[in-house]
Amino acid sequence: MADLCPCCGQIIKGADLKVSMEFNTVICGSTALAVTPKECEIIFVLQKAWPHGVTQPRLISEVWGHAAIEEPTVRNTVYTARKKLNTIGYSIRALRSRGYRIERLGAMK
Repeated sequence: MADLCPCCGQIIKGADLKVSMEFNTVICGSTALAVTPKECEIIFVLQKAWPHGVTQPRLISEVWGHAAIEEPTVRNTVYTARKKLNTIGYSIRALRSRGYRIERLGAMK
């Protein structure tokens, strides 16, 4: 299971990634990847659940709260986060009718 920072609860480590909500950054080894605040929140939620997936309703609830959000907005934000993660060897896998999961490239089946 992933670890939350005992100080702030905003840095989580799992799948060899660290996510900093404060700086909107994903760190893999010595590589820091800048992401948007919503992308960072999505990655953070997926990291909390790693190695398990997160349903789309749960993702929406944790990232957007009770705001009315369109499904294309969710898909587009996941898509841009996935593309950025691909540059550091990770991706977000869509689980058919179940949601999303963060995975290392090459480990996806």
